[in-house]
Amino acid sequence: YKVMNVGKVRGVPGWIYTYLVLAVFTGMRGGELRGLKWSDIKDDHIEVREGADRYGELPGVKTAAALREIPYSAAVADVLKAYKKEWGNGNAADLLFANTANGGIGSNPAMTPSGPRKRITSILKTLGIGEFSDDGKFKAKFSGHAFRHYAISTWIAAGLRGLALTKPCGHKKESFTREVYWHLFEDELDKSRDVIADNDAASDMLAA
Repeated sequence: YKVMNVGKVRGVPGWIYTYLVLAVFTGMRGGELRGLKWSDIKDDHIEVREGADRYGELPGVKTAAALREIPYSAAVADVLKAYKKEWGNGNAADLLFANTANGGIGSNPAMTPSGPRKRITSILKTLGIGEFSDDGKFKAKFSGHAFRHYAISTWIAAGLRGLALTKPCGHKKESFTREVYWHLFEDELDKSRDVIADNDAASDMLAA
């Protein structure tokens, strides 16, 4: 919350605040966020249809599985409304996070990865979340991708499994989601031990 809140400008959602809110509550990848258009935002969900590369160009999403719809809450809707009211789309490409150097015009209309990365690092430095090396350079404790991981972790903690989890993550297979977040599924091992060890049917059969 502290990291996101620093991103407000005069108490109004700035671009980095809105970017982080979407990352935390929709789990979208950085490239998907930078390629997000206002036309992709529907009344109750976001349609992930585009992705920006490291040059700010829009070659499409990472994989076919990345094409998906992600619902969002009323609180996120309020942030989006406030952001659009204050800043408007303001660019020819209809992007939420356009290349500020060209206003969304040209072959590289989207913001490059360095935009969010530098701003997030600056915020973490302000909040002291990280450490300084011997040569005085600041190393942030985590990167922007951590906000996506946080989102997915909360979904797992809330009990989402199978397609209900894999689809909003933009993963092709649940096995991949489990491989990346295996440590969050360890409680299932505890449940399996309980089920197997406390098998009433086995007790009844052996007691007969």
